[in-house]
Amino acid sequence: MPFFAALLRNYWLLANKHTTLPFNLAAVVSAGQYASYIGAGKSFTSLGMHRNAALHESDAHHVNRGAAHLPSVITSEYSRGLCSLHRVYAPYFRILLADFLTRQISYQKQWFLLIRTGREADDPTFTDDVIGNPAFRRWIGLLPRH
Repeated sequence: MPFFAALLRNYWLLANKHTTLPFNLAAVVSAGQYASYIGAGKSFTSLGMHRNAALHESDAHHVNRGAAHLPSVITSEYSRGLCSLHRVYAPYFRILLADFLTRQISYQKQWFLLIRTGREADDPTFTDDVIGNPAFRRWIGLLPRH
């Protein structure tokens, strides 16, 4: 085990009072990354914060996961409008579609998840392309539909 990886391992074990690591250390940080952080005067915490931000707060994790398909399904939901949805969903249709599609992907996903969950709960026979796409449903956060 390289020196920096061993140092990180020991720091984590001491800080968390564990005897084993719950993750593969080599997959989390390389010695080069650690050396560049320490050389810049940053701490272990900033190393973890940087990693988390790169993985979870950027739009990079949306690439090849359904983001390209999202505008078309949102447009489809907008064109359906409220239909048989309860009026409690009406405020979600007040924003202009063109403005809505410029918002962050995470916001669009939340909107679609809310509207689609309501639509599927209201009409169990409802069907479209999203119903038969389990990978997209998983990415959005919808439960599998049988």
